[in-house]
Amino acid sequence: MKLIRHLSESERAILSIVFVMAMVTAMLIYLLLAPPLKSRAQSGALIPTGKDAPDASVLSLAEMSVNVLIDNQHAMVAVRQVFENRTAQQLEGKYLFALPPQASLSDFAIWENDQRLPGVVYEKRRANQLYAQLKTEVVDPGLLQQDDEHGGASAFSAKVFPIPAYGTKRVELSYTESLPIENLGAHFRFPLKASHGAPQRAGRLHLRVQLLSDLPMTPLVLASGQYGLQSQKQTASETLYEGESLNVELNEDLAFSYGLTVAQSALSFIAHRAPERITAYDLRDPSLAQPRPDGYFEARAVFNEQTKQTSIQTSGAPRNLMLLLDTSLSMHGEKLKRAVEALDYLLHACAPHDHFNLVLFNDEARAFETKPVTASPENIERALAFVKASYLGGGTNLAQALRKGIELSAAFPTGERSLLLISDANATRQTIQTKPLLNAFNQANQAAPTRFYALALGSDANDKLLVELTQATHGYFTQARETESIAPQLQLLFAHLARPVIENMRFDGAAFSQVYATQEGYSFD
Repeated sequence: MKLIRHLSESERAILSIVFVMAMVTAMLIYLLLAPPLKSRAQSGALIPTGKDAPDASVLSLAEMSVNVLIDNQHAMVAVRQVFENRTAQQLEGKYLFALPPQASLSDFAIWENDQRLPGVVYEKRRANQLYAQLKTEVVDPGLLQQDDEHGGASAFSAKVFPIPAYGTKRVELSYTESLPIENLGAHFRFPLKASHGAPQRAGRLHLRVQLLSDLPMTPLVLASGQYGLQSQKQTASETLYEGESLNVELNEDLAFSYGLTVAQSALSFIAHRAPERITAYDLRDPSLAQPRPDGYFEARAVFNEQTKQTSIQTSGAPRNLMLLLDTSLSMHGEKLKRAVEALDYLLHACAPHDHFNLVLFNDEARAFETKPVTASPENIERALAFVKASYLGGGTNLAQALRKGIELSAAFPTGERSLLLISDANATRQTIQTKPLLNAFNQANQAAPTRFYALALGSDANDKLLVELTQATHGYFTQARETESIAPQLQLLFAHLARPVIENMRFDGAAFSQVYATQEGYSFD
């Protein structure tokens, strides 16, 4: 059972978040859609009005606190920030924060002196009415909106006013995220480093990370530095780290990994039935109270079938890998660095008897070879030289790249075919809509079925399209921001290539109603 779920596109279009302060000054903040543009956000930056980047000489980050609680893969993150106005003028600023792609915002608030302004969800029409009403007040209304311009669909912004001269402004937000288990391990990341531009500096940074698990956990593996985090408690069921730094540059994300120790596949089941419910109407006639109200349950499975299966590495069956690398202009900068790093890793991870081919695409798709080649050291170096001799430019003709990849995959020897896309998947040429792209891929993939894999790069990546493509072919999807280390994602991605999947999972819900799965009906071991 999912206690907090993501909003669909239609729900996002009709919901607005409104924050109201019942005083002479009033603030209204609501959520709406914005057109996609270039990304540059991290979690928690207050930019002075009239500037396009944080300026510590005007508005500085005095304090920041991040509290991470992960309870059996359900992550709850609370952020508190205090910004300081270093000028003699009352200021207005734009607050930016970028959530992880699969996270859901659960709370947002701004403090006005000693009063906290919490969020309330309104239907968009009502929000617009309130906005028009409060706009006539002395203080300009603030605006919280989905901000594709500064970080893709998971980025949001809020106008903050007033910020008193030589005063402070406190901002709080919370979000939840479900961490998937892959290869009996999980990875968490909180975005602190800016996607573009100079990093912020915090006068005081406090971090707290707590992990709770019903299954035994392996020790936490932190990325580099990690702002002075120190272990406070380390057991099989609970891990606690805390750290504090002064005058610290936010030049890396908070990231860590941990594993689960499971000797064999396990199923857990939790059930809850609320006590007898009596409403105000029932008080008139208690016999009308529902004696046995509906209950709730959650079933979770962790798979470890490696001892029962023969892996592809043991059987010696070669991989058939078709790589599609995006070289359009949207992949400039850090995205391109991560893309080339991924390609280099995947090619060198192949065994000499594996087969591969490579397609570079922007406006057009260009193949490395007309037929697959073995992953010998010589062929790998030739493929990398082919990439280095190419150019970055043009738009993104994703439809042509997918067709080319499927066409060339038909030349692979017998065995499973894998098509791996490295891109932000933001199509700008020929077919650009998600549904036509899906239909075209599925139709082209019928003759010689190829399993689709994707590494989405950038906070503005079209993850919806890539997730649907991977689910349709029982492939695997992973993503990374421009600024994070992609080593964990690459290890998992390669481990899933041509790996057997656990399919046709079913739940006998004869005695239940309103049962839904949190993922597709298949899983990797």
